[in-house]
Amino acid sequence: MNKRALALALVVMASAAAPTPAPQPSMPSFSATGAMNLKGQTPDGKSGTVQIQMRVAHRNLLTRVDVLRIVAAADDPNANTMMAQFIPKGTITVVVDQSKSLLTIWSSSHPYYYQSKLAVPKPTQKNNGKSSSSSIWTTISNGLSSMTKYDSYSSSIDLTGHKTVNGHTASVFAFTHKSQKHGEPAQTSSGTFALADDLNGIPLHADVTATGGPVASVSADLTQVSTSAPPASTFAIPKGYKKTTQLMNVLMETGRVTMP
Repeated sequence: MNKRALALALVVMASAAAPTPAPQPSMPSFSATGAMNLKGQTPDGKSGTVQIQMRVAHRNLLTRVDVLRIVAAADDPNANTMMAQFIPKGTITVVVDQSKSLLTIWSSSHPYYYQSKLAVPKPTQKNNGKSSSSSIWTTISNGLSSMTKYDSYSSSIDLTGHKTVNGHTASVFAFTHKSQKHGEPAQTSSGTFALADDLNGIPLHADVTATGGPVASVSADLTQVSTSAPPASTFAIPKGYKKTTQLMNVLMETGRVTMP
């Protein structure tokens, strides 16, 4: 995997970790430790696997993911060498603020933070700042900017049953999403996710496989879940950090970009 792919993986990971508007009350606050496996193809067609250890915290419309360690599979030494050169040695932190559709990334190694708007709708809010219930049709329609861009589009979510996942009784869902824009290859993603029945819907597991480009799959599990609300300061940018328009200023260990 190249450095751009790793950076993109971090952005996708944080976006996926943040709960989107759903036909149920907003997700309760929690914190947890977790692990994620990323599989994909390098530009030269070789497969690669990256393992990520992380912490996750959620409060109202804020989600924080701390990437504690990134390690390539033992059979992919080139990826480990690349990560040692380009990925900071400390923690990489990604915060998603759904109320602002805003993504913020910083690391403990470099005093910079990067921000980007997310291409997702802002969830509706109650007076207490939590997202309100909505129908699944409203959720889907709000997420589509314009159907005139597509030749085809379909999406489905099905409850497949209940089972024990990471020590908790959970509802397990299967989903499939297919779309094709004018003049572009068809995109397909499918997978499963599990929500804890005994923890008011906190996510415990998710896996997704995407096609339509370099084949990629992601699986993630959360363990050691605490339902205590993390303090608001958990999601604040560290004092003294400066904003940069270059994500590589946050991520790269060497060959830094000098543009602010």
